Amino acid sequence: MQTDVQRRAQLILQGRLNNTDIADLTNCSRSTVRLWRQRLNDLGATEEDVLELDELELRKLITPDFFSRTHTFDEPDWERILYESVNRGVQVKTLFNEYLEKAPKNARLMSMTTFYRTLKSHASKNNVTISFEYEPGEMIQADFVGRKTAKQPILLDEDGNERNYEIFCAISAKSQKIYVLVISSQTKLPVLQAFISMLEYFGGSPVLVVIDNFKAAVAKTRRNEKPAELTPEFQELSDHYQFGLKPTRARKPKDKALVENAVRIVQNDILAPLRDRRFFTLAELNAAVSDRLNVLNDRPLTKGSGESRNQAFEQIDAVGYRPLPERRYEPGQWFIRMRVGKDYHVHVQGNRYSVPAKLANVQVNAKLTTTSVHIFHQGRAIATHIRDEGTGKQITNPDHMPEAHRHVSQERLSGIKAMVREIGPNAERLVDQHFRSNKNPKATAKMAIRLRAAAAEYPCSRVDAACLRALEVEKSRISAVENILAAGLDQLHPPTVSPMHLPSPEENIRGAEYFASLLSQRKEEGDV
Repeated sequence: MQTDVQRRAQLILQGRLNNTDIADLTNCSRSTVRLWRQRLNDLGATEEDVLELDELELRKLITPDFFSRTHTFDEPDWERILYESVNRGVQVKTLFNEYLEKAPKNARLMSMTTFYRTLKSHASKNNVTISFEYEPGEMIQADFVGRKTAKQPILLDEDGNERNYEIFCAISAKSQKIYVLVISSQTKLPVLQAFISMLEYFGGSPVLVVIDNFKAAVAKTRRNEKPAELTPEFQELSDHYQFGLKPTRARKPKDKALVENAVRIVQNDILAPLRDRRFFTLAELNAAVSDRLNVLNDRPLTKGSGESRNQAFEQIDAVGYRPLPERRYEPGQWFIRMRVGKDYHVHVQGNRYSVPAKLANVQVNAKLTTTSVHIFHQGRAIATHIRDEGTGKQITNPDHMPEAHRHVSQERLSGIKAMVREIGPNAERLVDQHFRSNKNPKATAKMAIRLRAAAAEYPCSRVDAACLRALEVEKSRISAVENILAAGLDQLHPPTVSPMHLPSPEENIRGAEYFASLLSQRKEEGDV
């Protein structure tokens, strides 16, 4: 996950946001962004150059000097501007251009963003509404549809009891194209999946995504001039897809007026027609919602040129979206500001994972996914481990150890098994069996080193399968594993042994009952 310093430099070099938006997204003032932009231009830095630097290196490269200067803008007649906008329907962009043309020479002029913001503040005092123009790919607004059971379909569980669910809604600002997805809850993982599906639905990343202050994404809400703080999971999501995630002010629905209107449309045009239906899975409910959504986006709009939302998106909005990265974002749980111990291990979810020894006693961040653990320091990944589902275990990468520690660990079974843990459980079993049968730690350590070399040549899954084959034939030697891999025997299915079928008893087979009756008969005859 990037730090605010790295994110600030990257957003400036991308050139898609103004100073105000970058300041809000990176927790600094606009003057800081302005000075950083000037410094980066002087250096001739590129986005690729910034991505190679960590936070400390970037701060050493860019140390802006702060000057306290007071400036006043040349302001127009705001009462006339409001009258033209509200009473005569003149677009704000046209009024801004007129302001630039009529301004005196050498006057300090407002930017378009400052003009819009100042006009909005004057409009709020006069209780009027402003209509803003949006550029292609500029913004998506997202929110959740409130639960109104009387107007919404019912989701049932296996026992026929009603289940709760949440409805995620988003709208692309320029074309008004709407996206809807039903998820299980507003916890982090379902909401992250909803955001990923939203971006894939629109086919790219916008410049900004404006959201409500739901807990999965916002750690601290925006208050007055203090910007909101995002949760680490959503900050990483925005960094991965390279868009700005901007929460609205608390209890200010007009900050996301487009999606508020979209929520009303979804309630009436998608959910209400399904209100009498019963569903048993989220997939079934989402299929029905998707059918209604396609009808909604294909329906011609009553205002404007009569195009549908889909047509408007493809013709004018899609060109502004940034292509999605090739690698899909992998959701995970973040642990922030964790202290590495003196033994260069950090506690993550009940287990201890190693980092390079030179980073002992520093603070790191850790991301825990379903399959792996990623550890970061100053915005740069420093270690990756396969996640261990157990507790109380120590997972050590031998490459993280000092040379002296590595030699000592190779004399202990736990250290030798750690060398092959990433290959698979069968490799650990083979090493364990070799250690116990040979009772020679150095020989077992050499075997582990050769197994790691085999894993560099073959996929770990094949090496682990070859270890299993060697265990089955009771050959705990590395040469057996290498021969199995060379011959491709690890890719063959293990032989199946047919169970032994005993013959069923026949009537002519004499058993205990026959001999008992024979003995009784002889006793009667006096032969016994």
